Amino acid sequence: MNVFILEDDHNQQRHLKTMIEKISREISINELKIHLFTSTDQLKMGLPVASKKKRLYSRLGNQRH
Repeated sequence: MNVFILEDDHNQQRHLKTMIEKISREISINELKIHLFTSTDQLKMGLPVASKKKRLYSRLGNQRH
C-alpha cells in the first residue's frame, strides 16, 4: 500500500507516519510505503505517472457529449 502525506510541519509529519505504521500493523498490512512531502511541488513530482491506457480512459470519461 502506498500512502502519500503532504504536511509542512515535520513534527506533525512524523506523528502521522507513526500513526499510519501503527494502524497498518493492526490491520496486517505488510507492504507499506509511506511517501512524505512538504510542498505540493514535491508531491506532484513524487506521484506515480498513470499509464497511457489510464490517461486515455480518463480523457474519454471527462468528455461531454
